[in-house]
Amino acid sequence: MTTKLYSVVLDKYVEEQNPVLGSLGTTTFTLFVNPKSVILTPKGCCVGKPVVIPLDKVKMIEKIEAEYSQTGLKLVHDMGLEPESEELVMSKFWMFGGEAEILDCCQMVLASKKLYSGEVLVAGCLPSSLAEDCFFFEPPEAQAISDAKSKMGSAAPNTTVTMKPSEIYSVAGKLTLERQPYSTKMTFAVPAATSGEPDVVYSVFCQPVTSMEVALPMVEVAKKVYELDVSPSPPGLIKKTVLVGSTHINLSPYMWDPKQKAPLRDRGTSAMGRISMRGPSLAKKPKEEPQAKVEEAKPVEEVKKEEPKPEPKPEPKPEPVAPPAEAEPVAAPKSAMPSPRGLTSLFKPRVSVGGKKKAPPAAEEKPPEEQS
Repeated sequence: MTTKLYSVVLDKYVEEQNPVLGSLGTTTFTLFVNPKSVILTPKGCCVGKPVVIPLDKVKMIEKIEAEYSQTGLKLVHDMGLEPESEELVMSKFWMFGGEAEILDCCQMVLASKKLYSGEVLVAGCLPSSLAEDCFFFEPPEAQAISDAKSKMGSAAPNTTVTMKPSEIYSVAGKLTLERQPYSTKMTFAVPAATSGEPDVVYSVFCQPVTSMEVALPMVEVAKKVYELDVSPSPPGLIKKTVLVGSTHINLSPYMWDPKQKAPLRDRGTSAMGRISMRGPSLAKKPKEEPQAKVEEAKPVEEVKKEEPKPEPKPEPKPEPVAPPAEAEPVAAPKSAMPSPRGLTSLFKPRVSVGGKKKAPPAAEEKPPEEQS
């Protein structure tokens, strides 16, 4: 369930009154929690509009205990419109349902805020029947299963690995990882209640989630017997919806924050870890005097004398080679030289391409001779 609705009453007798909720004309509200915000809607007629508080603006939500009054709910949020400015506002509510309802509301808001910030690692077991509910492993167990699954990614096909009982301690059983050609199949075998019966086998899933409702692909291996589909691209014809509780989400580690990974502890058969109530010893330990370090004498290396290198002999200079004598030009025979008449045959007359031909020069007229 990713959303939940609560009925609350605003306490008007606090020192610092909420200026927004106090001006809506009523003290009765519905507190609606969804994956992105917390919505306070006033009840009654002639009241104001709902107040929407994004999850990233919620700074604190907790239970308030009083000596002479019933337990209340404290909500601190930021009403600043600009991202840099912070205007923290505190509101106190009485809640219908008592202390159990207050704790459930706190866990619901914190889980929604955590999923709003990033992915959370969750691991659990799926029964063979779609109608049965699944159960989850503890956060340290989920981290161990995720590490073993990532190591199996580089193993050869048909490789089988069984996890140690110290790594899976919340439920008695045996978790086996089998490497397939394209994926890793995980099963969890729980011993039967009566002797002589076969073990009950569950399909194991381990993946990051961003919502409290997770839809997992299933495949039918026999008549009304289902298991988790681990193929690379499942068809998605059959799906089982798994609801992860808000308390389990708050205890699970982030995928992007290695500091929040829960450390593995060997709890044996007990599901509760042993917590030491004794504090650290306050007795001062005597300081140990620093011991002087004895430096070992290093062996003295012998200095080798360098032998004088022979001086290089001067190379003989090559003798200059005299250039070859130039040959006298040989006169060509007279028969080979072209005649003056033959030179004119080498040049062809120029042919006019276009234009008019020039007229021949006119003959000069001679004056007539005088008759004697």
